[in-house]
Amino acid sequence: MNFKLSKNTLSDSVIMLAAVGAGIMTSNAGMALVPESQKQIGQGAMTAGGLVVSSGLSKDKSTAGKILKGVALGASAKQGYDLVTGLVKDKVSVPTENASVMDKLTAGALGLACPCDATGAMASPFLAEPVFNFGGLPENDVRVIDEGGRNENDTEAIAALT
Repeated sequence: MNFKLSKNTLSDSVIMLAAVGAGIMTSNAGMALVPESQKQIGQGAMTAGGLVVSSGLSKDKSTAGKILKGVALGASAKQGYDLVTGLVKDKVSVPTENASVMDKLTAGALGLACPCDATGAMASPFLAEPVFNFGGLPENDVRVIDEGGRNENDTEAIAALT
């Protein structure tokens, strides 16, 4: 292994990171269009397709080639991960009490980690309610406008001037 850091290698890595991120997002967008009954087929196809495109572009050193390879790798990795975790999630059980470090690592690696030790809103993030803090607003900041286009403050101000 030969570690060499330069401006060009760092630039290539940033391009690859952005492209992989774009591939992940693009694959999620594409999977949103696939019917639920065909999710596993779609995930498998996107995983295989990403690998084929990435392998086909392995010799391409152009910026466009690097971007396309990154997008393909991102899509392939994301959908492959989702496919595997979807298949094993019902077949692997993770103890919720007295879980060992290895149990927690296995659950985390397979995407089965849950906020078992969390409390409050983190224990069930989908049930958390939004909280709005309007403490800085006056209680009666409602202005009533009459038919003449004046509000109650205007009427008081006009009465004070006359």
